[in-house]
Amino acid sequence: MPRLPRFPRLVGIATAAVALAALASAPTSAQEPTLTDPRVVEHFDFAAGQTPESIALEPDGSANVTFAFARQVARLSPHHEPRILAELPAVANPDTPIVGAAVTTGIARAHDGTLYVNYATGTELTGVWRIRPHHRSAQQIACLPTNGFPNGLALDEQRGVLYAADSTRGTVWRVPTNVDPGRGCVKPKAWATGSELQPAAPPAGLIGANGLQVRHGAGVGVEHRQEVVAAHPREAERVRGADPDQGHRPDRHRRLHLRRA
Repeated sequence: MPRLPRFPRLVGIATAAVALAALASAPTSAQEPTLTDPRVVEHFDFAAGQTPESIALEPDGSANVTFAFARQVARLSPHHEPRILAELPAVANPDTPIVGAAVTTGIARAHDGTLYVNYATGTELTGVWRIRPHHRSAQQIACLPTNGFPNGLALDEQRGVLYAADSTRGTVWRVPTNVDPGRGCVKPKAWATGSELQPAAPPAGLIGANGLQVRHGAGVGVEHRQEVVAAHPREAERVRGADPDQGHRPDRHRRLHLRRA
């Protein structure tokens, strides 16, 4: 297997400790217990492409993770080897921004066990993919721009939509979950854009909008440059920094403001 390239942090690839990744994905509050005695519960083979990128937990405590460079989604359970749930299609000549290789990134889980995964390839396979429970195959439900890098992924199950953060285009895409399997993938519209979501100018970094989280249907938090851009869906205000000539009209789904993480 070719040597894995080195690249800036995507969502959580800096660690092979699934326990720590799970804790990092869930912000704490004053009412929540303080972290004590963290432990490593799984070790991975980086040479085999088992680079853990994102995580979604099951009700029984097992974890679904994306192995970025192996293009796989795996389930981790205590005292068991990782079980591969699905492997996304290989790409003969990937031209993925930032990394140059086809990679799985963000992952989200619905209550019925359906998994949604971002796949960045630099080809028409770039987009959001769906894995049904008890199926070992993945289906592309959203086609995203080939020059984009879909990274963080969050599910708003109440509204039946996914939000995908594009780290190179400085965009958050809104993707419906009820895509008919027989009609191919949809081409979603940009839900949020703006200078605050763009990558920093070199040499500061290549990553723009990154991690995402939906908070009880009340808003979407977007991680970016050590800050959090909070987009509140019920407020009507133009996205700060958006070009009014590009068709980004103000609506009830867009309002951005910054706060320190």
